Amino acid sequence: MKEGDTISFALPMGFRLTACTGQERAAGQERFALEYGPILMALVGEVDETGWARIPITEANLVRFLQPKPGQPLHFTIAGDARHECMPYWEVGDQPFTCCPAMGYA
Repeated sequence: MKEGDTISFALPMGFRLTACTGQERAAGQERFALEYGPILMALVGEVDETGWARIPITEANLVRFLQPKPGQPLHFTIAGDARHECMPYWEVGDQPFTCCPAMGYA
């Protein structure tokens, strides 16, 4: 390389779900992490008495229920779930959140 050279690259920016296989698993409760390209997304909002966030959308349908939040890049609402939103993990403040919500539960 020499002065003035530039390097560029492109990252695929699609949604994908990754099954959680860590200690946060529980029998009969499927949990998935949502990623957008290389970005780990957090589900922010209401949690139950165990500290888990549960959303009424199955993992098979989650991506098509995500809706961009106007004026907030990388923030998404979930159609049919006014209690939560998805945002990049690094933007989570002091609100309740999880990166592996239980899916398909009300």
